[in-house]
Amino acid sequence: VNAAGISGASGVGSSVATFAPLAVLGGAPGLVASSVLGGASTGGELGIEVSNALDELYAAGRLQSTPNFELALAQNNGDPEAALQGMKQAGDKASLKYGFGLGGAATAAEIALAKTGPLGVLASGAIEATQEGPGESLSVQAVLKDITGFDVPLNYKNMMETSAAGFTGGVGINILARPQPMTMPTSTAQ
Repeated sequence: VNAAGISGASGVGSSVATFAPLAVLGGAPGLVASSVLGGASTGGELGIEVSNALDELYAAGRLQSTPNFELALAQNNGDPEAALQGMKQAGDKASLKYGFGLGGAATAAEIALAKTGPLGVLASGAIEATQEGPGESLSVQAVLKDITGFDVPLNYKNMMETSAAGFTGGVGINILARPQPMTMPTSTAQ
């Protein structure tokens, strides 16, 4: 199992938990609580990815030569570990902003689709695939650019793998969250 598959699967797993407030509270309060939880969960996932990427950039020596790292170094009395930690904390804050928009909206849309038929199941998978793949990849890239001051290339392989895991999980979540069993339309023509 590769890291992208684990990342996509953990995102899908956290999506299952975001439906819990809807089941417990129901109605508009449940929808709002589920959407907030979905946003916070996505923000946390993004923060982990940003932190890991900063560690990789630091280990490769790419981060230390940037003006943003030099500024963080100066703000932390020349302590490189503290400078890196400060950049990670900034990444966590920025990740939450992206996460609430991305994860909150996706959760709300998936909850709405839980009441629809087979096309809603597929649409829910597409939403989760878009969130887990390009949505999170582009968000991480944007946060890293803000923090480091340079473009970090997208990992397209990772993006496609997390999209595939997201699609599979999104379909599964939609089926599990259904208020009643899904039936396929039948023809009445004879």
